[in-house]
Amino acid sequence: MILGGISLFLGILGVFLPLLPTTPFILLTAFCWARSSERFHTWLLENKHFGPMVHNWETNRVIPIKMKWLSTIMMNGAIMTTVFTMPNDRWWLKLIMIAISIFTSIWIWSFPHEAEEGVEAEVAK
Repeated sequence: MILGGISLFLGILGVFLPLLPTTPFILLTAFCWARSSERFHTWLLENKHFGPMVHNWETNRVIPIKMKWLSTIMMNGAIMTTVFTMPNDRWWLKLIMIAISIFTSIWIWSFPHEAEEGVEAEVAK
């Protein structure tokens, strides 16, 4: 319960702070509350802002195309800004950051951005 509350707080902060991600913290909140409190998990699913995102993830492992673009641009923009402002003697750290950026982007884009037709029909029932 406590970890879910902390991650919800960080997710809400992420709405207002550009380098703090919202989606991973909200999904962590859903994960924690699904295992600790049915009441809080239901509240999160029924929330008009976070509910659809959590429902899409829990039922179909879907990341909407808009969120894929937004997360990729924000993450890579922040990492590339850091890489270009970092001293050149830390080239190994720059390579690590670029590798993290590439692999995380590939991972994000490996998920579907729409539910499969058959699965969507089952959820609608």
